[in-house]
Amino acid sequence: MTDSRPKYRRIADDLRSEIASARLVEGDRLPGENDIMERYGVARMTARQALGVLQEEGLVVARKGAGVFVRASSVVPRIVRANPARSSVWRSASSPWDKETGSEALVIDRLSVTMDSADVVRSRRYLVGVRPVMLAVSRIPVALAAGTPIAEADTGPGGIYARLADVGHAPVRFNESVTGRLATGVERQELNLRSSAVVLEVRRLAFDVDELVVEVSDLVMDANAFTLSYDFDA
Repeated sequence: MTDSRPKYRRIADDLRSEIASARLVEGDRLPGENDIMERYGVARMTARQALGVLQEEGLVVARKGAGVFVRASSVVPRIVRANPARSSVWRSASSPWDKETGSEALVIDRLSVTMDSADVVRSRRYLVGVRPVMLAVSRIPVALAAGTPIAEADTGPGGIYARLADVGHAPVRFNESVTGRLATGVERQELNLRSSAVVLEVRRLAFDVDELVVEVSDLVMDANAFTLSYDFDA
């Protein structure tokens, strides 16, 4: 029986099979356009379309100037625990946001700290290995943060919340809302996502004992990279 699939689909299916059978594993470089052209006797556009199919499916990611690679498939568990948020907790560098033991570490690879008339704004991008998985922007009122390490790159032991505790505004309560949506163009570029990728948008508010909002955080997570788990008392 004649195979009626377009050539680029057949090539994409072959490459997908190599990934599924572990002949190509996480981080491996796929054959380039020239290699595909030679192997299958096709035009460059056909080779490019084949690789594009796998990118759209989220199986591979293109790195500018380096090639196309099998996408990392590790998932970061983000576990929210109902811990008491006392000043001593923040100073000990504990957090209600934990990761399961043995999971890969989230690492900041990009940080900027700016200040406007209302807030100190801390923007970060997080990686797992070499894979970008989360964008985070935190806004802390200037009245609380100006002149403290919160306005600097290194906030010191315990991070932002420990510094808020130092000035008498330790977070004691949090509110989070989670929304799933399609990634924007900027988010796709920053997180190396395909055009139809879904992200999780988390808006987190931190309150002090007087119910003052001391931080607003907006997190954008690659939905394929995280599992959100909430652990709280009945």
